[in-house]
Amino acid sequence: MPDIRAIIFDLDDTLIEEHSADRQAFLVVAQIAARQYKIDPVALFAAVYGHAGELRQKLPMYDYIESVGSSRVELLYGKYADDIPQVNALRDCLPLYRKESWRRGLADCGIDNHTLANSLANRFVAVRRTMQTVFPQAEQTLQLLGKRFTLALLTNGFPSLQWAKIDATGLKQHFKAIIVSGELGIGKPDPWVFREIARRIDVPLESCVMVGDSLPRDIRGAIAAGMAGIWLNRDGKPAPTDFEPTANIATLDELPAILS
Repeated sequence: MPDIRAIIFDLDDTLIEEHSADRQAFLVVAQIAARQYKIDPVALFAAVYGHAGELRQKLPMYDYIESVGSSRVELLYGKYADDIPQVNALRDCLPLYRKESWRRGLADCGIDNHTLANSLANRFVAVRRTMQTVFPQAEQTLQLLGKRFTLALLTNGFPSLQWAKIDATGLKQHFKAIIVSGELGIGKPDPWVFREIARRIDVPLESCVMVGDSLPRDIRGAIAAGMAGIWLNRDGKPAPTDFEPTANIATLDELPAILS
């Protein structure tokens, strides 16, 4: 491990639970349909998730959405209040995108009910926005590391959505600098965003380490920029064969020992 002075954290599925919250919200809303029809909520969840991904690729501002790294599920519930031309155009598309994702998912389960699709789409927005959970080790780990290192946050996504998450976590106080990719118009893994966060905290790239759950976005991007990269691999996924993270951890509370 190089001589580290700063730790840069990812947000989604690194400090806060994202995929598990998505799944929980889907299943809560799918139960509404299951009470009216004999369908499997898990099957409905899978169908809506699949169609949301397909429809995301057809949105006219897809290239921008992809470049800043906003997911299909975020598009199904996020509040996009940013005064950015691409976001203004996206906002106009979201009601149909959300309803159509649910309508097609219901159709896959044998249900043709546009009213129900619209109701479920709106319900998902309300339910998912309430589910913002910080991983249990996050607060203590940040407090401990903040005594020895400069901390920063680098997250992909649209500014209004990501800042709402950040504010809900109560973790903002720990970071000297925070960058949301949508504010720059480009996100991880582009090496430029890693260089920019290092510039803002005034720490050389070689003295920074990126901590995140995504190999392609967080770790590969950081290493390409000249940083170290610690892969947070909670699920025990196989190690990559084409490049090597600086270190692997399974939980956040392993970080202090790794960095010492």
